[in-house]
Amino acid sequence: MSYAIRIFMAEHFSEKPYREFIADIQNLFGKWSVTESTPFYYDTGWTIHECRLESEGLPQDEWVGVWVSARRRLREEKPMWPFDYEWYTGFETGTGRTPLGLAVQLGALVLAIRKFPWFLVDDRDAYIDDSEPTEFRSEEAVLAHLKRVLGRHPEGCEKLRRRGILDVNDSLLLP
Repeated sequence: MSYAIRIFMAEHFSEKPYREFIADIQNLFGKWSVTESTPFYYDTGWTIHECRLESEGLPQDEWVGVWVSARRRLREEKPMWPFDYEWYTGFETGTGRTPLGLAVQLGALVLAIRKFPWFLVDDRDAYIDDSEPTEFRSEEAVLAHLKRVLGRHPEGCEKLRRRGILDVNDSLLLP
């Protein structure tokens, strides 16, 4: 099962901070290659940019593969989401998710909430049960949610603690 999460922004997209953000996550808990699947499109279409962070030469249980996308709201079409926004960035791992890949994906989200003026993080992944929230509007709520997500993977958390990626409370230790 893949895991997808989005962070929505109210301010207009700006390329420079976004490119800085991509450079920051490229070095999150390791060094990852970045492959652009969609170059920057400023004036047309829904997708502004899309790339993939991936590892090279790591064993399969440490493989990293995270899609990162920036997408704008198209005003002339029916909105995809039931609220107003200018653009969002999304993070998605594939079916081969590893503890390290999950840490890179969730660490990228934490870096995004600290870099961009955002108003909503949305997580509607299939594993979330009906009693859990799916929308988060504060950094504290996002971080508590990430601890719940990581807590579902105790063996993975132990591996991440040994690598110095999580602390004893299962919080991400960002560089």
